Amino acid sequence: MAVFVACAVFLCFVEGYAVNGMVNAARPHIEKQFGMTSSRSALITSAQDIGALCVVILVSYIGSNPQYNKARWVAVGSVLMAVGSLVFMVPHIILSASNVGSGPPPSGICDLSNSTSSANASDVTDPPSSSSSDLVHYLGVFMAANLLHGMGFCPMFTVGTVYIDENEKPNLAAVYIGMTYA
Repeated sequence: MAVFVACAVFLCFVEGYAVNGMVNAARPHIEKQFGMTSSRSALITSAQDIGALCVVILVSYIGSNPQYNKARWVAVGSVLMAVGSLVFMVPHIILSASNVGSGPPPSGICDLSNSTSSANASDVTDPPSSSSSDLVHYLGVFMAANLLHGMGFCPMFTVGTVYIDENEKPNLAAVYIGMTYA
């Protein structure tokens, strides 16, 4: 049980970072890089809750039914979280790969081939990119990634808690569940 709790603590930390930290901190950058409005980028964050809503009934049923292996369902959720994080990176990778070597460096990055030490504001250029209307289709990719995040974190916080509660003494179960949520 201690191994499961250690994995659960680590998993909850990673899930919290991926869902609450990374996505929300990256929103302003995503808005700028992909030419999205704030209302469109808010759909990315909302997709996580929609994903959790889609699976919460099934996950709750699994948590209440003793014939299912709850630890396995927590692991499946973790894999979904990992896949969601990988999908979240795809637009950045595709856009970066299409811009490599296609023009001057993005603003804020020094051009080492230029030997002058000072630069005018007119020397700074924006990174070459497609028009913002071409990049809006990445919104669906970001939303799909966050749907997977929502579906993935749901089992840990429902089934994982039940698993700890069912398989540990009551006084230790409370401590382990507290550690998991901390």
